[in-house]
Amino acid sequence: MSKSSETSRIVKAPLQGALVVTGPERLQWLQGLLSCDLLAPGGHGLHGLALERHGKIVAELLVLCEPERVLLAVLGGDFALVQRHLAALLVVEDAELCVLEGLALWAAPGQGPDALLALGVTNAVELPYFTERDAFGFAPVQTVPAEQRLEDWDAWRLEAGRPRFGVDYDAQDNPHHAGLFDATCCTTKGCYLGQEVVCRVELRGRVPRRVVALRLEGDGEVAPEAELVVVASGESLGRPTSLGRGPSGQRFALIRLSSAVLGAGGDWGLGPLRASIHAGSVAR
Repeated sequence: MSKSSETSRIVKAPLQGALVVTGPERLQWLQGLLSCDLLAPGGHGLHGLALERHGKIVAELLVLCEPERVLLAVLGGDFALVQRHLAALLVVEDAELCVLEGLALWAAPGQGPDALLALGVTNAVELPYFTERDAFGFAPVQTVPAEQRLEDWDAWRLEAGRPRFGVDYDAQDNPHHAGLFDATCCTTKGCYLGQEVVCRVELRGRVPRRVVALRLEGDGEVAPEAELVVVASGESLGRPTSLGRGPSGQRFALIRLSSAVLGAGGDWGLGPLRASIHAGSVAR
């Protein structure tokens, strides 16, 4: 085994399901449906959303583009619903949509594709998700030795400030409400389903409430029922939807806050800890 494979630490993604799209018009078809830009140069690995026509989120996706097919990893959303949603929109395009079975989705946070390729994950692509040097690829579960697997997807996503579907946001949210607009929506591509509403929200420049990531400082434990409060007044701002430590040991939380609270600023507390906006996060 190579030195790189000996030191790699690989994370198994919480995959809801996966789809494969083939056919000569696969990229053009998906370009009109997903929020990311599949036709951009070097766009082999992408993070995007499937939206319904009102701009609400149907699924969070990682998109892996191969020479003859596109793999869609459904990280969030009801997989059966996602499958039906996309199949209903495949009308006249020369493309085919099928379920990809028997494979796990592997991530190499901060390590690049070589870490996965060394383990036999042959379709690994660079896809920034937690860091700028992440890689993702599909392979059977037995491909990655048990001693090199990490079960800390939530730790990595907390450190990156990544909201999770069904935990921090749901199908009633649009990309802005979920704190995912900047990370998933291309503003320079052509039209895609739900884009009109998304653009309208962006042009208004104000979202009533949205998911944000917090960095927590201090000592002591935070009770599961603890609420974020304004230190000066004790006013409750709500309970975090996600709370925990990142791989660095630093503590983070995700919570939905109003634009008025975010605009007012001030000192916040969560139990014995001080809280501030996580400047390096996706949701901010």
